[in-house]
Amino acid sequence: MRKLIFTLFCLISGIANAQYIATIDGIKYYLEDGNATIMQQSSNLSGDIVIPEKVSFNGTDFVVIGTKAHAFADTKIKSIVLPNSIKSLEYSCFYGCTSLTSVTLPNSITTLGASSFKGCYSLASITLPDGIKSLEGDCFNGCSSLTSITLPNSITYLGDGCFGDCSSLTLITLPSSITSLGNECFSYCTSLVSIILPNSVTSLGNGCFSDCSSLTLITLPSSITSLGNECFSYCTSLASITLPNSITSLGDKCFHFCNFLTSITLPNSITSIGKRCFSECSNLLKVKCEWEDLANVKCDDDAFTGIFSGAKLYVPKGTRELYKAKTPWSDFKYIVEEDGGTKPAEKCTTPSISYADKKLTFSCETSGAQYHYTMTDSDMKRDALSEDGNVELAAAYNIEVYASADGYANSDVAKATLYFVDAKLEGDPSGVITAPSHGIIVQTQGQTVNISGLDNGETAQLYSASGMMLASGKAVAGTVSLNAGTDNGIVIVKLGNQTIKVALK
Repeated sequence: MRKLIFTLFCLISGIANAQYIATIDGIKYYLEDGNATIMQQSSNLSGDIVIPEKVSFNGTDFVVIGTKAHAFADTKIKSIVLPNSIKSLEYSCFYGCTSLTSVTLPNSITTLGASSFKGCYSLASITLPDGIKSLEGDCFNGCSSLTSITLPNSITYLGDGCFGDCSSLTLITLPSSITSLGNECFSYCTSLVSIILPNSVTSLGNGCFSDCSSLTLITLPSSITSLGNECFSYCTSLASITLPNSITSLGDKCFHFCNFLTSITLPNSITSIGKRCFSECSNLLKVKCEWEDLANVKCDDDAFTGIFSGAKLYVPKGTRELYKAKTPWSDFKYIVEEDGGTKPAEKCTTPSISYADKKLTFSCETSGAQYHYTMTDSDMKRDALSEDGNVELAAAYNIEVYASADGYANSDVAKATLYFVDAKLEGDPSGVITAPSHGIIVQTQGQTVNISGLDNGETAQLYSASGMMLASGKAVAGTVSLNAGTDNGIVIVKLGNQTIKVALK
């Protein structure tokens, strides 16, 4: 017979209504009326845990229906499987479980309480069941190994700080059921590059994307009416953003220190611009206003403090004197009237990216172009865990760049990856590396894969994911272009005995 280790006390006389605390198979439960609730465990609990749907005590079965607050907080468990009988996780359920790498949540769960997985910095992935309706405050805050997550269509709300400080999060899909994002919902998600907000979202809370230093692209839907204080503050890679005509207010420091932002159009739907809204946007060259009357527009005097001193303010035709008479608009050195029917500016050509002699080079056909670039290191981690002490390095830099020039709209963003590979003299049958490692750039443009940084005459081959050769060529002036015959899917670049997987988009 299975041995039960338990602490037992009777709070109400009579077996049927008795309440017990019992430790069964190493897990502490609160037992009452045929139901079992998981209580706070000893911090020494470790390893892989499987919670059954039912537990037996004194010959009676109890259905496991949920957890108490802090149930597994600060324990050393590595993985856990929860049964379908559980409906919710109370707040701080797995708070501070720094060894937790795997969680299986049943489809029966509808709520994850506040701070449910806060500080679980080894948790790299999790699948949320379809029935979950909300993620409460700080739910995944500090899960610094979490790289991606898909939210089910049942979720309507993300609480304050829900994904704050998820520093490895690069991809998240928001369902059309979500209506609002809480304060600091994605703050300090320093690896998040882009995000599309669904049309159901009506507001972004204070600091919602603050300090997302890699964020280059965000799409705001026409449903949004307000951006909270510091909503995009310190998004130092944000190159452009389109404010929809539905927005009526921008909070204090909304775009503070977005020093990669070069232009902004303020639609005439906006009635309030907060303190230091665009302060320290040092590369902000163009501000376009669509108001023909400023009487109902409240804009703080320091909204544009610290922007580029030569920035131009573009205003509707016939309103220049109106803007010159009112701060902060009168602080602009150049105020230019625009005809509403003016043809949109031609775009700069999309830059090409190459690498040679330890130097990265950007170029495009637009005269006088300047280049705005972002580089991220694929190997960059923080608070990562290695159980055996071995870490495999990708040795790759992800590069994004766009071009700007006076009189032109910004170009499309070009993307490439700089790899450091081991060079090998062609024809060496031994496979021994006979030259130092060197850097190569791989850039895709439609069906074409451009490779630069090669030695002259070095052979590059292109294969499909199934192993069929698609193209081959030798480098001329360090560069070779190979046609994949398709503009989507995965292809393999082969250089000697080195292979690199490339995604075509």
